[in-house]
Amino acid sequence: MIHLNKGENQPHEWITTEEFEKRFPELAKEINKPVDENEHGQKLKALRIKKGLTLRVFAKRTGFRPSEICDYERGRKEITTEINDRYCIGLNS
Repeated sequence: MIHLNKGENQPHEWITTEEFEKRFPELAKEINKPVDENEHGQKLKALRIKKGLTLRVFAKRTGFRPSEICDYERGRKEITTEINDRYCIGLNS
């Protein structure tokens, strides 16, 4: 699921990845470009830390084990769309 923030005083909306790709094809194409897993993981880690979330707290929010989070953030495991979606939900919970 993807969270759409439509702006101040506007309702927020959650949509599926498929719906996002239909509604925003150019943005989806840009987002879906191949990425360096290590770079992507570092960005996710920076977001988690910026939110003040420890590995343990973030693990509870996402259902990941702390060791899995480390593997994603260090680029040792591939970050699929599903994993990315769970990260986003955990960051916004």
